[in-house]
Amino acid sequence: MERRRVLTRTLPLLLLGIFIFILYLFFIDFSKIAEVFRQIDPYIFAASILASILDVMFFTLTWHILLRTLSVKAKFSKSIAYVLIGNLVDIIVPAESMSAEVSKIYLMKRDGEDVGKVTATLVMQRVYGMMLHAVTLVVACIYMIATNYPLPSLVVYFVSVTIGLTMLFLSLIVLACLKKDLACKFLKAALGVAERLVPSRFNIERWSKSVEHVLSTFYSSLSNLAKKPSRMLISILSSTTSWIFCLLVSQTVFISLGYSMPFIIVAVVYSISIIVQYMPAGIPSEAGITEVVMSSLYGMFGVPLSVGAAATILVRLLTVWMRCILGLVALYWRGITTKKQIKEIIGEGD
Repeated sequence: MERRRVLTRTLPLLLLGIFIFILYLFFIDFSKIAEVFRQIDPYIFAASILASILDVMFFTLTWHILLRTLSVKAKFSKSIAYVLIGNLVDIIVPAESMSAEVSKIYLMKRDGEDVGKVTATLVMQRVYGMMLHAVTLVVACIYMIATNYPLPSLVVYFVSVTIGLTMLFLSLIVLACLKKDLACKFLKAALGVAERLVPSRFNIERWSKSVEHVLSTFYSSLSNLAKKPSRMLISILSSTTSWIFCLLVSQTVFISLGYSMPFIIVAVVYSISIIVQYMPAGIPSEAGITEVVMSSLYGMFGVPLSVGAAATILVRLLTVWMRCILGLVALYWRGITTKKQIKEIIGEGD
């Protein structure tokens, strides 16, 4: 699909997702949700905003540490700008499983950085995130079983599917990182398909040389990262801190609404919602779908539907829409102001 059609395709799907969530809210009662909103403590909600900002900061720091470990001399200000732009592309382009990474690779390449090195850092960061999600769910379920905490059967199903998918994708990533020959064969096959689909616009010889170079630097970069365990440990600690602040966003939102929510439930629900956002439903940031899943899961744990819906709206406001605005600010901060420049970034994430 041509790049100029990305936004016209995205907007109707975004509106569809929002419409789905509004329909869901009709079954809850808007007046009850409004009553919950009136009880919000602005000072505690400010702590939720701070937690969301710190989540982004430590997420960026993780990537920045990995970049510097591979001698990619990017300033932290540039790293955070590209992370915010990546978040924006995630929302605009309905391919959340990889669009942010692709846009960051494009932006770093535009700055003259080595694509293989940048890709290696993003793969490692994705591995960190998937492992944290899986460990969180496993530990949470073990704790609930050990303490006889009521665990709804549907939640057990969601958790099982989430862990299964996470481990599957993680295994595929690790396999690709360990088996260079296998990755080469897969990419060559993909190039062959692309050449057959668009033969007039595809120079397979040029792309093959580019892919070979990227793969060479990618695998050497992974090897260099493995030789610096202390730097890897620091990046893992930073990633873990980012994940904790991410969960604290939901926790403090419930507190601001005057509802006592066990942290273990927040961890389970948010971890599942992250996987939902990765599903290729074609709706930007899976708007509407994720909200319905999150608020429904809270309801399964006995949270009043009005409270769960209100908390979900606020959490998504902080973790999606606030970051969308910051992403727009980052575009102008980095001097990306023309329609052509913005279309190029969106097109790379498409």
